[in-house]
Amino acid sequence: APEGGLVHQASGIASVTDVPYEMYDMFGPFEEIMDHRAFDETLANEPDVAFLVNHRGLSMARTTNGTLELSMVKEGLNSEAGLNAKRSDISDLVIAIDDRTADQMSFAFMLEEGWWSENFETFKITKLNLDRGDVSAVNYGANPYTSIAARSREILDDLDRLPIGAKREALARLSAPEDLTPVSASTPAPVVGEDLTGRSTLSLGAWIA
Repeated sequence: APEGGLVHQASGIASVTDVPYEMYDMFGPFEEIMDHRAFDETLANEPDVAFLVNHRGLSMARTTNGTLELSMVKEGLNSEAGLNAKRSDISDLVIAIDDRTADQMSFAFMLEEGWWSENFETFKITKLNLDRGDVSAVNYGANPYTSIAARSREILDDLDRLPIGAKREALARLSAPEDLTPVSASTPAPVVGEDLTGRSTLSLGAWIA
């Protein structure tokens, strides 16, 4: 954020962990769980992550310039973003959050490891890569347990949050009979375009401080 300038702060939980939520694919509904430890390695590697709206457009904040900060808290992946109030798109976002017309978050990542249950009704994500992914304020997301809040005040830092999904094409790679069978993606594809799913927020609040 510019020194001495007016900054909007957006903060929230981009991905709730260890809580099952319903997802859908070509085979129908299934439960997905994001393991709290799935973020350990990628966050330790200081990933390049942008804060966006609906996973599109110009970056509003970014980890590489210190305006976006990601960390793990008890609930899951926390994001704090400092947004330059001089930008009209950021002003529009803050108004939308304040009006509660935008109240969810999502995040985009590359799946590196996941486990299907033996009956293929539950998928647990155990390792992911956030580098060159994003956390986004969204109209709708998949996980109903994430949250986002926005506030503005002079000289504040850092940014906010989001969630995502896995494809059942991993089904073909399952073999072991355990309750949860490991699936390791040798060439994981980024969750973008039509493959993108999100984790959304249950509630979003906005205020000016």
